Amino acid sequence: MKEFKKILHKIKNDNFWKNLFKNSFWAFFGDASASAITFIISIILIKIIGSESYGILILAQSYMNIMDVIINIQSWRSTIQYGQKALVDGNDNELHSYVKLGCIMDISTAILCFIISVILPHFIGSLLHWSNEMILCSEILAITIISHFAGTPTAILRLFNKYNLVALSKTLAAIFKITAIVAYYLITKNLNLVSSTIIFMMTDFIGNNLLVIFAFYNYSKKYKISDIIKAKMPKDAKSFISYT
Repeated sequence: MKEFKKILHKIKNDNFWKNLFKNSFWAFFGDASASAITFIISIILIKIIGSESYGILILAQSYMNIMDVIINIQSWRSTIQYGQKALVDGNDNELHSYVKLGCIMDISTAILCFIISVILPHFIGSLLHWSNEMILCSEILAITIISHFAGTPTAILRLFNKYNLVALSKTLAAIFKITAIVAYYLITKNLNLVSSTIIFMMTDFIGNNLLVIFAFYNYSKKYKISDIIKAKMPKDAKSFISYT
């Protein structure tokens, strides 16, 4: 019991342990709440559109995720690593440079991945004998990839110890999704595979951009956004890119 009290005292009074505990809690909360809502969404969709159509939706989502991992390079690791050093050194200009380079990498690879991912389903579908619905759903969900430039925004929130906002964006995105699905079904009484896929695409798009808004709103509290735009490329840009 005494050891437990010592641990609690250490967490309360030591900033490192306090932040570690708080950030771990928010990371767990964000993933857990989003997963719980996603599970409920799965049950609802299987009930309404059927297991076969839901399976196609999941396969299309898997295609999008695979393409995203292979092509879309997100610079959050580099931005955290190099950005943290700039913060410790008090070098604001360097921080702006890293954020700028990270944003350029995130946006450019997201656009490239989007273009390739929208074009490929027809070719892959003909080779693997995908159904027309599978091809269409893959193309629709691929649109989401253009909003997958949240690597640097995620790094910004973590650098500023705003893990709660990362968690909040995940939870809100899941809430938007389940609300949209239920509302659409209640209004139209005609929720099908394609409409479900469009809802997934739109709510994911909103969720990704919400994270970006949170990040740059917090950044603007301490710095000017124009500082990022005006910043020069960092001198160690090559090592920044290779670390990604």
